[in-house]
Amino acid sequence: MESGGAFIIRDTLSGQALGSSRYCAYDAAMKEIQIGYTFFVRSCWGKSINKEVKTLMLNHAFNYVEKVAFYVGANNIRSQKAMERIGGIKIREEVVAYFGEPDRLNFRYEINK
Repeated sequence: MESGGAFIIRDTLSGQALGSSRYCAYDAAMKEIQIGYTFFVRSCWGKSINKEVKTLMLNHAFNYVEKVAFYVGANNIRSQKAMERIGGIKIREEVVAYFGEPDRLNFRYEINK
């Protein structure tokens, strides 16, 4: 949230914050953007909220870009499986620098328009 670019995801009935996500690393020349820094409260895990949020974000992004990239921690098996369920293809491994955190090994997933 400190970066100032996150979307907050709220329950439409209760207004309770369920999580956050954001677009980042837009590359106009490559017609690509990343969706990342996605976090949900534990009560949302294993439900459709991640898929619903990512579908909305992907549909919007594909009005402007041809490819959306995601980085998922190499040890985050739950998120890797979630990424595959929404059509993400694992492309490669990369060490990624996170805002205010140490660098970590991640897998890069991509979804093309």
